[in-house]
Amino acid sequence: MFVAVSVAGCAEQGGRPDSLAMSSGAVKRAVAGWKVYTNPASRYELRFPKDWTVEDSGEDGVTVRFFQNKKVGVAMKITTFSNWQEKLDLAGFYAKQNVDLLKSDVTREEVELDGQKAVWFKDVKGRVSGDANRLLDVIAVNLDSRILEIEVADGWDDARVMLNSLNFYPDKVISDLK
Repeated sequence: MFVAVSVAGCAEQGGRPDSLAMSSGAVKRAVAGWKVYTNPASRYELRFPKDWTVEDSGEDGVTVRFFQNKKVGVAMKITTFSNWQEKLDLAGFYAKQNVDLLKSDVTREEVELDGQKAVWFKDVKGRVSGDANRLLDVIAVNLDSRILEIEVADGWDDARVMLNSLNFYPDKVISDLK
């Protein structure tokens, strides 16, 4: 499933787009020939460029890193946090973190990924190990049983397409199955 809205260009610092939204036709054209990454533990899949490298934490599916150039600098990282017991909203989740992004002075915008509401935090500092001043963007999405944080540091042209190719699998319990 793709996010279907209008196409916006890249205008801000580091090639960051003005908007994450893309038309479904533009996404389908852009991902032609790309690889598919599936994360069954965190229940999502996305497309990524065939010349990128992916590294994940294994069966637990907690952390996935995408590299543009043979593992030289992470371009995009997705971290999954379990939320099935506490059922926190993003405010509750960030209140429990070392740095509460919702109370920080970073610019943020409400966005949508695969039909899910998310928050896009722009120019976040202090999240890159060894480089406390490096800026990156964080997109946080609450999927009830899990919260995903997607960090984008580089490769915005491709990362934007990757974000628009995200497909979240629904949460199902035994009582939902027929």
